[in-house]
Amino acid sequence: MQLNVNTKATARSSASPSRLCAMSPREALSSRSSYQNFLPISVHGLSSALAVSPRSRVERRSSLGFHSAGGAAPAATEPEHTVADAGIDYKKMVETLPRRKVLLLNDAHGSMSQALLVDLQALGHDVVTTVVPNGKEKAGAFMREIKAAHKPDVIIAPFLTKFVPEDVWSDMQVPVIVCHPGPMGDKGSNSIDWAIRNKESSWGLTMLQAAAGVDDGPVYASPNFKMQPGLTKSEAYGIHAVQAARAALPKLLCMLWCGEQPVDAGGPPPIPSLTYEQRRVDFETMTAEEVAHTIRLSDSRPGAPCKLRGVNGEYRAFEAVVEKSGADKASKGASPGQVLGARDGAVMVACADGSCVWIGRLQAVPEACAGPNKSGRLQCLPSTIKLRAELELRTAAPALMAALPKIPAPENSTPIAFGTSPSTWQQVWTWKENRVAYVNWAFYNGAMSTEQCYELQAVLEKVGSWTDVDSVVLLGGYKVFSNGIDLNTIQASADPATESWRNINAINDAIRACMHMTNKLVVTAVWGNAGAGGAIMPLVGDRILAHEGVVMNPHYKKMGLFGSEYWTFQLPARVGAAMADALSNMCQPISARQAKAINYIDEVVSCDHFDFVTAVRTRVERLVASGEASKIVAAKQAQRTPAWFAEAERHRVNELWEMSKCFPSQEFQDACNGFVFKRGSHGIIDTTSPVPPLSRPSDVRVSNVVPAKELLADKATPLKSAASSAGVSV
Repeated sequence: MQLNVNTKATARSSASPSRLCAMSPREALSSRSSYQNFLPISVHGLSSALAVSPRSRVERRSSLGFHSAGGAAPAATEPEHTVADAGIDYKKMVETLPRRKVLLLNDAHGSMSQALLVDLQALGHDVVTTVVPNGKEKAGAFMREIKAAHKPDVIIAPFLTKFVPEDVWSDMQVPVIVCHPGPMGDKGSNSIDWAIRNKESSWGLTMLQAAAGVDDGPVYASPNFKMQPGLTKSEAYGIHAVQAARAALPKLLCMLWCGEQPVDAGGPPPIPSLTYEQRRVDFETMTAEEVAHTIRLSDSRPGAPCKLRGVNGEYRAFEAVVEKSGADKASKGASPGQVLGARDGAVMVACADGSCVWIGRLQAVPEACAGPNKSGRLQCLPSTIKLRAELELRTAAPALMAALPKIPAPENSTPIAFGTSPSTWQQVWTWKENRVAYVNWAFYNGAMSTEQCYELQAVLEKVGSWTDVDSVVLLGGYKVFSNGIDLNTIQASADPATESWRNINAINDAIRACMHMTNKLVVTAVWGNAGAGGAIMPLVGDRILAHEGVVMNPHYKKMGLFGSEYWTFQLPARVGAAMADALSNMCQPISARQAKAINYIDEVVSCDHFDFVTAVRTRVERLVASGEASKIVAAKQAQRTPAWFAEAERHRVNELWEMSKCFPSQEFQDACNGFVFKRGSHGIIDTTSPVPPLSRPSDVRVSNVVPAKELLADKATPLKSAASSAGVSV
């Protein structure tokens, strides 16, 4: 249906927000003047993806084991009720709601929690974010106490696997809303795992009222999304499900505070969790495609159990890529499960039909935790590190790895077809089109190790030398643009402080390669979320673009680090010294819209993750066609004198001086250990005030920059060589 609103009408609602929210949406809609401010000029109805129906189409898990799990797949039905029938624009309406107090309950303050936090704060709500402790009794007591202390109007559980106590969820004065990563009617803890296993073409995210049964409460909103082939579990959740939750949030809030009642979801009982055998990789019987598919449905948690020929013990496998470039010729005569070669941290393994799969990460399984538990599922692992597979096997099977051939890598800077991914293990690749080079990188969870930074730097320097390219677009990773240095590799190294030092210098060198592209337009296109140094990296661009789904965490302080990546040089130039200090000390996530408002980025060019690359290509081509790109490059060349570069390096050296004190500190070691082994503390995540000062004498402030000669007066510092290589005179 379509409603045409006369924008010249003079009648405006005199009703207050509280009066409007006393009405249900349909009641308010009956009075057109009351909604004059809410309805867009042309409302075609909200997407059917936000439809709430008594019986959602649930294309069940029947093809790969649903029936054997003890239930029959329900018949698919078309939605019987959609919000589009009412013609309500919840996104407009939610902006008029009174300010409320919202409590977020989480297992961890991850992508879902941060996305809903920034959206709720943007709407003006007071939000308290918490991490709930483990253990049924502790978790229940914590939830009761935090509710009593903060007296919220609503409780939302963006990412919570623990049961909410009945006395908390049954209080209808304070609704408890659960975000379940499955379509309406779906129930159970392995929803996305099953969806990937069954190769579902679409899936969903359901916001429902907590109830006695698992995912059994009435539903407020249930948007669906397409499941692209080849997604990992973390990509399906961290991108698709999170975006669906953000789309559903306005409808949820309007229904909660405007009297609209949720709908009974119905559906079968919860689906059992996947078994050990359903997650296990069997190289003896599986093709490379089947191996990769099995790994992806458990990536990044809990990992796919497997055994490699010639290697003792069991491993959990992550980061799978099917070999299609011809390197699998090495598998001729090889036994399934045999490790055939290594490249850039990954190992290539032979599969049943002669095909090969690359495995990027392995996690060692202690002998006591190998195999299934008594219920036939994976056993919980003690805290062990997911390491790059080649590094893990050097320790576990040194003789095998010493004899293992290095499989030559393709030339990383050789462009492949626009919009495609490499057909082999390749973590950095380029596209080239219309004199524009696009640089992609795919580092696991956005962590950039020393060697990966070297690889990226080499590609950037090569691209910078291309004479048939006038513009360079830094796209980063699909799920994560970058999260800075690789804490897993650092933690696993023999000398973490030294490896940290190598890593931070390597990432700085990659950024410097972009700084020296003075004859090209450099556009940073933030495709995935970004954190720590990875959120500072985009600032190297002459223009910075993002889409609405991006969340960034431009701070280091919670890790006990001062930070580098030229942040003291680039960030104040973008947002001003006061805002740079605030971002560094407040340690809060910011949305793309918030980043645009403070000039952290230049433009939000797309509403979502999926059409972002197309939108970026269009925007860059317009910059070139309009002549604006040439003006930007000319201004850059005029600015980047030898004095400018010397100033940049002075800031870098100052940052490294501070970091040289951070890396050996107990504060950083404890923070790194807690991050790697998931030993974060529970309690309130303070998103409104600064975290406590660093234990070091100097706080994180732009004004800490001092002259290089004074900074390097201490001859014991390791920075003299860094300053020399940076071209800073000392």
